[in-house]
Amino acid sequence: MKTRNMFYFILFTAFVFTPVSCSTLGGQNTDLKKAIKQSEVQNAQLQLLVQDLQKELDAKNAELKKVTKERDDLSASNDGLKKSLSESKNALSKRISTLTSEKQSLKKKLSELQFALDEQKAKEEREIARLKATNEQLVESLKNEINDQQIEIQQYKGVLTINMMDKIFFDS
Repeated sequence: MKTRNMFYFILFTAFVFTPVSCSTLGGQNTDLKKAIKQSEVQNAQLQLLVQDLQKELDAKNAELKKVTKERDDLSASNDGLKKSLSESKNALSKRISTLTSEKQSLKKKLSELQFALDEQKAKEEREIARLKATNEQLVESLKNEINDQQIEIQQYKGVLTINMMDKIFFDS
């Protein structure tokens, strides 16, 4: 409907502004025929122009529809990505929190185990020192018998062996 109204407006404008110069009524008929012919040619040209403009308008509308659909699709995709990013961020924040808590717990346990290890080492060192002292006391107390080769003391893999020579410890 709008195209038809536009066509009539263009036709009317072309007709009104087409110069007609007639001196007599008889000459007007020829001039009118020429003007009508010119108007028809202009009308045909204007119709072609209107058709071209309508095609351009249709193409632009189709392009607009396509771009609008792309925009809507991208907007939906963007919303989905934002949601996914937010979920990933929340999951990672929870994971960081869990790992931080676990790290602190492991540090505390490591500290406790290190303390227990240090205590165990100190205890073992005290026991070793005590055993060495006992060994030295025993060797010192039995030095005369060792020198007379009546007793032989051997230590192998932490086991102390005392061999008494020429002695029988039970009644015959």
